[in-house]
Amino acid sequence: MNSVLVTGAGGFLGRFLLPFLAGRGFTVHAAVRPGSEKPGGAHFCHEADLLSPGAAGRLAESVRPSHLVHLAWCSEPSTYLSCPDNRAWVSASRELAAAFAEAGGRRAVFVGSCYEYATGSAPRSEAETPLSPETLYGACKKELFLSLLQSFSGTGTSFCWARPFFLFGPGEKPGRLVSLVAKRILSGRETPPVLGGLVRDYLYIENAAAALALLVQSEIAGPVNLASGAGVTLRSLVLGLCAHLGGEDLVQWAADKEGRHAPRIVADVARLRDEAGFAPRFSLEEGLAATARWYLQPSRNR
Repeated sequence: MNSVLVTGAGGFLGRFLLPFLAGRGFTVHAAVRPGSEKPGGAHFCHEADLLSPGAAGRLAESVRPSHLVHLAWCSEPSTYLSCPDNRAWVSASRELAAAFAEAGGRRAVFVGSCYEYATGSAPRSEAETPLSPETLYGACKKELFLSLLQSFSGTGTSFCWARPFFLFGPGEKPGRLVSLVAKRILSGRETPPVLGGLVRDYLYIENAAAALALLVQSEIAGPVNLASGAGVTLRSLVLGLCAHLGGEDLVQWAADKEGRHAPRIVADVARLRDEAGFAPRFSLEEGLAATARWYLQPSRNR
């Protein structure tokens, strides 16, 4: 039976991914930070501080999985783009990859970012868009990607690099756009200014988890965008959420007058659609409705 080790399993995407992998017949090993809550959907759970020297290698050696999904990285919404730990994660991830390959691992899926790409209005394409990151986070993801392309080459390990764009859904970290707007509205407070004219490629978290699980079981090599392929203005996204929560009058709008943000970030999803055969189950509107229902539950700690 195939086994899969998922690092960062307690994170936003990890928690949704585990049941999809189990549903595909994998024995699922979840790796989480020491002392953190154990996620559901895994057969085994391992505590490991992967930034501790040698920890990543020991984890891979002890589990010896056939498959690996590496999600763990800096993820705090307010700091991840410039967090100094980005550099440490490059080293830890290389260590994990080497140990996984040495232990006979067959398939490795590492998770990058749309922030690796150069800015521009055209859809970001794995084959055509240059990699020219403008943040430390994006630069470190790019560095790791290029390193792993070389290190996995010639080994018996199949390597895929998934690049998520903008994910949303129930339980995302406080400070991300959808969670921030939902919590402000439900507490009767105004939102911070939203740059409503920006266009982004948002994908509902269950769609993202299903797509990633499909990539794990496939043999698709190299970079694959994990996105919807459709752009939505932040205004439309937020108003779509307000359609279920109310509170439209609490949303403050602003324009990016100084041009600090890329006007449009949308993915080319031809590889995901045509080579992996992925079709999202939920539309953007259905994802927003499901997210709103989650926040409306009385038990949610707002």
